[in-house]
Amino acid sequence: MTMNLWPCLTLAAALSVHAADGAGCAERARPADAFVDSIGVNVHLSYYDTAYNNFDGVIKPRLIESGIRHVRDGCPEIGHAPFQQRMLNLAQSGIKTMVICYPHGGAGPAADAVPALKRVLPALEAIEGPNETDGFGISYKGVKFPEATRAFQDELFQAAKADAELAKFPVVMASISDPEKAPRLGRLESADFANTHSYAGGGPPGFRWNWYMARCLTNCQRPVIASETGYHNAVNHNDGFWMPGVSAAAAGRYLPRLLAEYFDRGIVRTYIYELLDLRDQPAVAESNFGILRHDGTPKPAFTAIKNLIALLKDPGPSFEPGTLDFSIHADDQPVRHLLLQRRDGHFFLLLWINTDSYDLAAKKDLHFGARPTRLIFAHPIRSASIYLPLDGTQASVSFGPCSEITVNVPDHVMVVELATKP
Repeated sequence: MTMNLWPCLTLAAALSVHAADGAGCAERARPADAFVDSIGVNVHLSYYDTAYNNFDGVIKPRLIESGIRHVRDGCPEIGHAPFQQRMLNLAQSGIKTMVICYPHGGAGPAADAVPALKRVLPALEAIEGPNETDGFGISYKGVKFPEATRAFQDELFQAAKADAELAKFPVVMASISDPEKAPRLGRLESADFANTHSYAGGGPPGFRWNWYMARCLTNCQRPVIASETGYHNAVNHNDGFWMPGVSAAAAGRYLPRLLAEYFDRGIVRTYIYELLDLRDQPAVAESNFGILRHDGTPKPAFTAIKNLIALLKDPGPSFEPGTLDFSIHADDQPVRHLLLQRRDGHFFLLLWINTDSYDLAAKKDLHFGARPTRLIFAHPIRSASIYLPLDGTQASVSFGPCSEITVNVPDHVMVVELATKP
């Protein structure tokens, strides 16, 4: 993917928060496929001693099945042909990679990344600075964080932009594991996109949102990519990892909401961490972040995201979405929404309630009663169909011509398809 295919966002758009629901107004939709295109996932194609070794049997077919078009992985070194081939293989199926660059050999100059990146050029869509160097502590030219990160990021940006073949690809800011260290790194100009690892700490999406955004933008005043975010399912982990786990069922409710929340708030792309559980290690948090189990079987999050993409995907040339004049009325908890439109004119109204779906203290799923919610349209609609991606892609209920419908909004994403034209 080249620069001109990424959304052209202002900083204000990257920080936008959806207006409150209530009084009706004509709201402009966003392209449905732009939301689909905002979804990415982290992979580890070179982790041959983990479940990622099953590339042909699990990784590639499950990625294709999911409909996810974007992955994030490390940069294969010049001599690492099997890793390169896996990346290129995915590209043949339309799945492109944002590549994380490190000092090769631990200390090689940033310019060394250029020939390595050009080995996977057909698979490349973005170039990212080093991953969480405040935690991993890379050394570069005899210094460590923050000087090493700053120097490598600046030189990587310069080297990429100076190369005729790489200059068209966006460069993404290096990530930080502890956002409180962002002021130590300081502000850099050597990126086209800011970068955040905004984990929700086992809670609902949006946890400490302003805190994450403020620290991310401390390092780079550009539109934001969330290159890592997600949930692990090791609810009884004993490895001292800081983040509590949630059940696979709760993650299935949280992750589609997270993707919708992030897109609604202006995040350019959200990379879920990660595709596959690394190993069969129930007590190790790092081994249980996948939306697939280690044997490749889907968790609820994989199914819900796959179904959401299937309902909304609409590839094709750019178009200007229309507006829908409507209002949302619920009795208690605020109903969140995202309005999208396909090229055929159909609107897709995503609805959800951003509440707790899991009790972290008791380590149990919470039962949330769906909230009756009235949707009132200023002009009669021709038909409406209700979908619950967590359950499938078949409509659960349909309506004929009307000016108002009542739906029961759950703690996971509901999709309301609206046909407004004869």
